[in-house]
Amino acid sequence: MLWNRISICSRRIALVSLAVFFLIGSTSFTPVSEYIDVISDSNVKYQVSEMIDLSGAQIALWHTRSGYQDWWGTSSSLVDGSIVAPIRMFEWMGTTVSIVTMVDICIGCLDDYDLLLVPGGVQEDYIAALGTTGRDVVQNWVASGGCYVGICAGASIGTSGRIREGEELEAGFAFFQGNACIPVDHMRNDYEPVMKTLVTNIDCTGPDLSGEPSTHQVAYYNGAYFVPNAGYTDYHEITAYQENGEAAMVAFEYGTGCVFLSGVHPEIEEDSDRDGGTWDDVFDDEGSEWDMMKGVVLWMLTTATPAINATTDTTSTNTTIISTTPGTITDESPLQLEFLAVGIGAPVILIALLIVWKTKR
Repeated sequence: MLWNRISICSRRIALVSLAVFFLIGSTSFTPVSEYIDVISDSNVKYQVSEMIDLSGAQIALWHTRSGYQDWWGTSSSLVDGSIVAPIRMFEWMGTTVSIVTMVDICIGCLDDYDLLLVPGGVQEDYIAALGTTGRDVVQNWVASGGCYVGICAGASIGTSGRIREGEELEAGFAFFQGNACIPVDHMRNDYEPVMKTLVTNIDCTGPDLSGEPSTHQVAYYNGAYFVPNAGYTDYHEITAYQENGEAAMVAFEYGTGCVFLSGVHPEIEEDSDRDGGTWDDVFDDEGSEWDMMKGVVLWMLTTATPAINATTDTTSTNTTIISTTPGTITDESPLQLEFLAVGIGAPVILIALLIVWKTKR
């Protein structure tokens, strides 16, 4: 009698389990590749870029502020602004910005971040602070799927060579295969910032610049222009200096990561206080570069394929997914319910069938 009841219950359990199993198994799940394909499509990603605020993206900012004080003798609003402004810009994009040290970087902190931001500063101070270990750790992290954004001095140390007024200087990260040449015009003794006119590469095949104005007015502070080595073409020119036609901003893939270098200061808002500074208000800005930068960063994050523990392990892979739902970035696969259905449903069905088989004997 008892076995008959167990038999009836087991059959019901088996039927219910089968129904649940097939229901979950037949549910339409979006593969990870489809998320990436949608957001990477050039006709889609910048139509939705305004809806995506990049929430969830983690930005590490490394700087050597003390170098400014050694150079000028004291801190200034310009010095503070070159650090605060990029933070404000990336926070405006919706990202979370944290300041890290080179010690943090050398012990692997970049594994917790999507992008390393190195703002303007003193190039020689950056080079001295890097050391061989820091240089190798950052280069390996980017090659394994990290993203690097360098502005002014942070851009100059991102090339395989640096030339200042004809003098060859020690290189930093060999991301861009070519030289960062400083300055664009003559070196000014007063070190005063000026505005530069940049020509936009509307036909860029990397970041979509088709909606950008033909020129941008951008703050310049003895930054570089970028000259590639002979035969090196694996980069996208974003803008060029009007006065000499040389690249002012470049973006490119490095390994499975992405790099953006800017000899000028797109983070500075000359006619607005939203960048946290006031020294630049004396200039006339004919428009903001923040929207363009947002598009570039979006391209970088959707192009790079980060690896797990990139600074120490280059064998594992992990993809950052940016869906078309506003403000969502996740690295979790939407296929977990399928595995849950197999892991739980199959044993339950097997047990129920064994009980039925036993009761019939």
